[in-house]
Amino acid sequence: MRQGLARRRKEGVQFLERTKSSKGKLLMARIQEVLTACRAEENRLMERRSRQTDASVATFKASFWASTVGGIAALVGFFAMVERLIRTFSRMRQADARRADELEEQVQQRTAELQESYREMESFSYSVSHDLRAPLRSIAAFANILQEELADKVDAEQQGLLGRIVQNSGRMSELIDALLQLSRVARNDTRMVLVPLSEFAGDIIAELRGVTPSVIIEPDLKAFGDPSLLRNLLRNLFQNSVKYAAPTRAMSIQFGAKTLDGQTVFFVEDNGTGFDPAQADRVFEPFLRLHTAPEYPGSGIGLATCRKIVRRHGGRIWAESSVGVGTTIFFTLNVKRAPASEEYNHTHSKEA
Repeated sequence: MRQGLARRRKEGVQFLERTKSSKGKLLMARIQEVLTACRAEENRLMERRSRQTDASVATFKASFWASTVGGIAALVGFFAMVERLIRTFSRMRQADARRADELEEQVQQRTAELQESYREMESFSYSVSHDLRAPLRSIAAFANILQEELADKVDAEQQGLLGRIVQNSGRMSELIDALLQLSRVARNDTRMVLVPLSEFAGDIIAELRGVTPSVIIEPDLKAFGDPSLLRNLLRNLFQNSVKYAAPTRAMSIQFGAKTLDGQTVFFVEDNGTGFDPAQADRVFEPFLRLHTAPEYPGSGIGLATCRKIVRRHGGRIWAESSVGVGTTIFFTLNVKRAPASEEYNHTHSKEA
């Protein structure tokens, strides 16, 4: 170990001696230059690294603020868009509300106009029908007087002309009565009570004097409605069935009810002459006749009256028929249930 230390000491002395020589000084100068260059490179690298770090920090800050500002701008834009949409929807709702108000006002105005026109039409129909009765009676009376006084003074053709005057006067009187009946259906106030329809049907059949049809009446049929109007409805339906009875077979009439789509549907069915099913919607039009007047006399207003009565009760009426087989008239009544105290009083006189 002592030898190693001595050898290292000797080598150190030798190194110092060499450094003091000219060559040693040059070597030390070279080493000094290398060290200086290393320190300079190190400083340059440190400075570069510092600049890169500063640039990265600046970039990060710029990116952070840019993203933050961009996010804020996006949020501002989003809320601005939402606000615009809200304003747009608000304007649309206001416009829709204004249009709805305008439409409602127009509907009310049109309804009022229609009601006024309807009242004027009904009043005109009633006035004309009522005012025509007196002169028509005068015409018929004068024609009868002429027939009696000129019976032996005029020929058969002239007698026939006077007879046609009397006959057509009677026909006109029937039409006027029918118009008055139709007008009263629309003008009269209604009294909605529980009406015994089966009982009414039996009474009407009994009133058809001279006619003995085979009639089936379903018992205990009742409905809420106006007694006078519903009696008139059934009377017109039964009279219609009797009038169009088939001449080749015994008359058969049935009055009953069935349930259709949860609603009670009443019907009057007969085995009469029937009519073309394609004309089913037209039979309820006033004065429309599907058969010739001489063969089946009448005013042509009966089924139109039935339709008006049914509509006043919130229902609907329709017909099904087949030529030579018969006809069935269906109708519904959609009247709210009346209180128990408002039921048909059997002690009241029945309408004619």
